Amino acid sequence: MKPAWIIGFSGHRNLLHPDVVRQALHTALSATKATIEAAGGQAHLYVSAAYGADLLSIEVAQSLGMSVHILLPKPVILDEQGQVSFIEGFASDFIDANGQPMLREWQQAHDFIRKAESGDDGWTYRLVSGTQVEPECYYDAGIQIMEIADLFLTVWDRQAARGLGGTAEMVEQADKLLLPLQCIDPETGAIETQRNERFAPQKDEGQKLMQGLQLDPTLTSEQQFDALDDRANLHSQRFRNAVVKGIWLHALATITAAVAALLHGTSLAAAQMVASLALFEWVLVVIAWMKMKRMSRGQTHTNWMRSRFAVELMRAMFGSHFLIDPLNPPIARHKKEWVRFAITAGLRIASERKVHKSWQAERDAYVAARLDDPRTGQIPHFLQKQAAAAPIFDRLSRVQKAASSFAVIFVFGAFLYKGSHALHGSITGAEIHIPKGLANFGVVFFFKFLPIALPLIAGVAAALRSAKDCGRRKYRYLELATRLRISREQLIHLKTESSCRRCVGIIEEILLDELIEWHLSEKQNGAH
Repeated sequence: MKPAWIIGFSGHRNLLHPDVVRQALHTALSATKATIEAAGGQAHLYVSAAYGADLLSIEVAQSLGMSVHILLPKPVILDEQGQVSFIEGFASDFIDANGQPMLREWQQAHDFIRKAESGDDGWTYRLVSGTQVEPECYYDAGIQIMEIADLFLTVWDRQAARGLGGTAEMVEQADKLLLPLQCIDPETGAIETQRNERFAPQKDEGQKLMQGLQLDPTLTSEQQFDALDDRANLHSQRFRNAVVKGIWLHALATITAAVAALLHGTSLAAAQMVASLALFEWVLVVIAWMKMKRMSRGQTHTNWMRSRFAVELMRAMFGSHFLIDPLNPPIARHKKEWVRFAITAGLRIASERKVHKSWQAERDAYVAARLDDPRTGQIPHFLQKQAAAAPIFDRLSRVQKAASSFAVIFVFGAFLYKGSHALHGSITGAEIHIPKGLANFGVVFFFKFLPIALPLIAGVAAALRSAKDCGRRKYRYLELATRLRISREQLIHLKTESSCRRCVGIIEEILLDELIEWHLSEKQNGAH
């Protein structure tokens, strides 16, 4: 779980001095790798597998012990005899000027592709998303590599692109994105860096976030998931308990103050009672303050949010990593600070789970584990949470509604009672007569105590409803379960791999929306 840093690559196919380029690539990659590792990260190469500079970069990265992630613009096509076709597909690019297959280069590329497909040494393989028709597929491949790269490395002769998707166009795009860039001259091997100050692993927000998660590199991804889940549950319980106790302590302190304000008399006993109540109120307020201070000092709320967010991202990866590219996590379109964690965890999970099945089997496993399973499935999860939250929400809503309604009556009654006495006193000049005994208790209770207590009860009910998050769970979770059921029914009947992957992406976006919504709602409660 060391933070993954992605070095994107693009370069020319035809090289006059391959040994010069190889040496320059070794210099550039080894220096960048050392910078990343010094910051506690790990360097990865993201590249296609065209002949020329692409293959040289993979060769050098492999010699440096870097994981390589290959993106092909077109699939490898087999002919009727089961042999690789050089007429169509990716292998058709390996044709020399005489129209003959470049067998040595193709064998090297094919070996790299098979290693990536098998997942050895943390390598991964994918096809470009979108069109796989040339020349658009070459441009799309370069752009998709660049979108996830932290630094872009090129072998470029400073000439205009020979066609769509050429290295010159990738350099131009990198300039527009202000991406850190390293350009190798294919003639001399000279390395020019641009915007190198933007490549700062030590200061990276995503890397700092991962350090805050206190990840243990000795644990497997499943063990790390369990550790984060336990930590999130612990912080959640502490925070929720502290908030609820704080609400009750402040409410009790307010009631105590109200009782003290209602006491009359000039005797020593009355004064001692008022002083005791004031002391009790102060103790309650101090306890509530200390509880929240302890939570703030220990960053309980922030740690809970951070751990829970990481857990839910990993839960999504466990269920969908065969169907969603770990280098293109959905979170990348929403929260940039979480991209490094998502990519790192996704690649770690992919490297540990290398048994590949058919896409139909992966789809069925995804539906069973991610959506339907009573323990891990999201549909049962949302329905169970909704069923538990609904009665709590209803009870607290009834209390708030009743207290608010009665508060209107009794506060206005107190106004009439006090106003009539004030008016009577101003007209007659007589002192206000305070009833004795039971009558006095009734006056105090109905016209002094309830006007204070009822608004307080309404506020406490509303605060508890917010602290327990039961309103959002009652309504939002039922809606989410319904949307997931509809998507599930569509998914299980799809007949192509591309439509299946697209549908899984939609489902994960639905789940991610809920996670981000929760994250934002908790930020409103004071977390960071």
